[in-house]
Amino acid sequence: MKIGAIAERLGTTVRTLRFYEEQGLVQPHRSPGGTRLYDEEDEARFSALLALTHLGFPLETLAALTRVRPGSRTGDEASREVASQLQA
Repeated sequence: MKIGAIAERLGTTVRTLRFYEEQGLVQPHRSPGGTRLYDEEDEARFSALLALTHLGFPLETLAALTRVRPGSRTGDEASREVASQLQA
């Protein structure tokens, strides 16, 4: 899916989604020609980032949350760490 389609589905701008990408919060796949291609997981991540932004979470917190899953052994461990960080 292209970025414009996701922006429309989420009710935001392409620029906002590109900003999240520039900050390293989302890493889309690229076609052989270099076009960004986003999947359902990327859309879900954008949705979560937008929701947390609307709740007032700063960019630094969002960046920390995106690093939790790759650094966790299991999904359950990641979920507990995300919950802990959000509560803090």
